[in-house]
Amino acid sequence: MGGDRRGTRVRRRERGAGMKIGMITEGTYPIHPGGVSQWCDLLLRRLPDIAFEVVALSGSGREHATYDPPDNVTRVHRVGLWGATPSSRRASPLERYRVVIAYEELVDAVLAEDHFAAARFEAAVRTLRELARQVGLTHVLRSQACVDVFLAVWRRRMDDGAGSGPARLTLADALVATDIIEHYLRPLQLPLTDVDVVHATANGPATLIGLLHKWERGTPVIVSEHGVYLRERIMWLRGTGDSRALRTALIRFFTRLTELGYRAADLILPVSDFNGGWAMRNGAPRQNVRTVYNGIDPEDFPLARAEPEQPTLVFAGRVDPLKDLETLLRAFAIVRGRVPGARLRLFGGVPEGNTGYAERCTTLMADLEIADVATFEGPVSPVHLAYGSGHVNVLSSVSEGLPLSVLEAAMSGRPTVATDVGGMSEAVGPSGLIVPARDPEALADACAQLLLDGPLRRRLADRGRRRALEMFTVHRMVDNFRRIYQDVAPETGGPDTLVVEVVARAGQG
Repeated sequence: MGGDRRGTRVRRRERGAGMKIGMITEGTYPIHPGGVSQWCDLLLRRLPDIAFEVVALSGSGREHATYDPPDNVTRVHRVGLWGATPSSRRASPLERYRVVIAYEELVDAVLAEDHFAAARFEAAVRTLRELARQVGLTHVLRSQACVDVFLAVWRRRMDDGAGSGPARLTLADALVATDIIEHYLRPLQLPLTDVDVVHATANGPATLIGLLHKWERGTPVIVSEHGVYLRERIMWLRGTGDSRALRTALIRFFTRLTELGYRAADLILPVSDFNGGWAMRNGAPRQNVRTVYNGIDPEDFPLARAEPEQPTLVFAGRVDPLKDLETLLRAFAIVRGRVPGARLRLFGGVPEGNTGYAERCTTLMADLEIADVATFEGPVSPVHLAYGSGHVNVLSSVSEGLPLSVLEAAMSGRPTVATDVGGMSEAVGPSGLIVPARDPEALADACAQLLLDGPLRRRLADRGRRRALEMFTVHRMVDNFRRIYQDVAPETGGPDTLVVEVVARAGQG
């Protein structure tokens, strides 16, 4: 006679099973290509058992998406920080007054230099968030009242009457400052997502969204820093041509905003020790900073054995001012005089907004008379083909975290010449040469040395591949993040939970 017997089975469920992570990006995944987007996509796909909800901050919020998220991404919410003014209910006179008062407190904390300024900045941000839950902030923060407040606080805090401080802030400066600050505070008006952990992939507005979850729901917040957000904002401002007063005001705002993220997040996860040093100098408690190196899949970057016949330098990355391709082009013009027949191949896309920079580089090629031997070739897939097409990988950046292109080149068996910025020296290690940034002569010397010295080039390549296999694999990176998510996620039954299941088994009676 047939039947079934019921028994029990005990399995162990790890803490964090079934969790959902809110990943917050800015200007990267899933919209724009680049190293950070590639890193996000890799992490999401290698953790298929964890659900993710992505909030993508971008310019308009309507840009074409580059990446198709995997199935474990349950939702992508796109937010245009620089798009049209969001529609909302107009504030009443009393509500407008309260917003303006909170904004005055925020500006005063931005421009002040006392020990309590950071705490007052946080208090003002939290007040504005509370007000944003009742009424739209945008129209008020862009109003003449807030411009007048900015001017008044500047005169009170910064105008010492002796001419020794920053130059006078003009009405035009105040208009620009209030406009930029309003855009960066737009996340205060966003609804919260239902997640267990918020993972911001940059400081600034992305981390601010995480802090809203922490303040209102107690959700843990972790922050990955691929570049140094504050440093890159400062570099951007230096290149704008704005007045000294406006640059001072905005640098102080970005400093307060990033300080808030460093202090309040549960973990800061820089991709290099260099970035970690910036975080600690700007408010992150040392015990909350943990370096997690980027990782790549060795199967995606097989060893490139045969070298091309012509001596060739390769750049693989986005066309962006932070990559300082103008220095690379000037260096290559010098290399051409030392290495007969040398070529430069540049692989990568032009992000939206960078067309003017790409055109400037093309004009420089013509001016340097290298347009016939230095070529922009656009994105290449699979990317390992780019590294195999040359002898030496070159990265001339003025700001970096731990660049994937250096790790990818090393895994592919190609040495790198790179500038000494960010975590670049940590990425290159013994697999290449490091030179000062913005120094075409030094960059040219190193590139020519490797192009002309085959035994040295091959020794560096061999060291780099061994080191990449040891330290920079995707398996190692993903395991680190799985453990971090499990460690910080709210406990739902202790570190490990024993689950007893009733099991029906067929058998003979």
